[in-house]
Amino acid sequence: MTDPPPNAGRWAGPPARRPVSAHPLGSVRLVHHPPEDAHAVALALFEAADRVGGSLRSRVAAVLERLGGADALMDPLLGPGPSGLEPVPAGTLTLLRSVLSPEAVAWWDDRLRRLRTRSAGTGVPGGGTTVVTVGDRAYPANLGQVADRPPFLFSRGPLVAMGRRLVAVIGTREPSRAGVARARLLATALAEANVVVVSGLAVGIDATAHRAALAAGGPTLAVLGHGVGRPLYPSANRRLSGAILASGGALVSQFWPDQPPDLKSFPARNVTMSGLCVGTVVVEAGERSGARQQARRCLRHERILFLPRRLVETEPWARRTAELAGVEVFDADDQVLARIDATVAGAPRPAQLAFG
Repeated sequence: MTDPPPNAGRWAGPPARRPVSAHPLGSVRLVHHPPEDAHAVALALFEAADRVGGSLRSRVAAVLERLGGADALMDPLLGPGPSGLEPVPAGTLTLLRSVLSPEAVAWWDDRLRRLRTRSAGTGVPGGGTTVVTVGDRAYPANLGQVADRPPFLFSRGPLVAMGRRLVAVIGTREPSRAGVARARLLATALAEANVVVVSGLAVGIDATAHRAALAAGGPTLAVLGHGVGRPLYPSANRRLSGAILASGGALVSQFWPDQPPDLKSFPARNVTMSGLCVGTVVVEAGERSGARQQARRCLRHERILFLPRRLVETEPWARRTAELAGVEVFDADDQVLARIDATVAGAPRPAQLAFG
């Protein structure tokens, strides 16, 4: 895992509501001109919620889940009435209508169209960007089961095709030779067994895991600590990012497209990475490593935390953690594979939880 860049800028939040004249569509009545992408409505609502604060973001997410995704928002919010919204309290619907800006919807519709068709400005060649929100069929099944899931994800690459057999392989930015070797062997074994290797695209263990998965012919998923429209951080892994996309993998972010990395974004990213996966393997990490944050979150998510026996024998934090429920100390990679297979095979049908 990686620390945020030392000079990372602070994000000022999503773009402020734009005056009608600032948008190329001018003054529009969205009842007559619905957006091309229903996610524009959802994102405009989340944008407004972030400005209003309080519990509004959670209330928007809860509505999306109850209705079954962004498509279901179109008629009730842009049409003449609340038909078909029985699960949603009338007061909530009135509130959402009051904060929804037609100009913001139009702006997001245009932005999503541009994101889908180009990757300029990111420094990484490859396909365009799509978005999923909670409630969508394409929202990742594993992530949909944890209470602290993000309400939306931007993805460059086919996130919908990743399935449930995802395992995070993470660790220090300054690994030993033995740590690099362990990460490479494990990621290779996972990829060869059709398990998607997930990591954070940091230098060190993360990059080693991504590269090993690619070399084994498997897709790999990188979870970013900044928006997908930003130049990739760290810049040293831009070529690796392009290889991930070319292989059929994906770059995923829970942040607004233009949001830079900062002190809070990487811990938040670790939460999402844990939720995406059925288990997390911490290959090598010291007391202060960011990988420990994800290890703790993995256990809170009631997912499997895998620790190599060598790590447990050499690191006090790993030795303490190994005593907790949900931790698997392993000696060989096939132990990890066997446990992942058993977990996925025996998992109940995913049921999404309501936001509070």
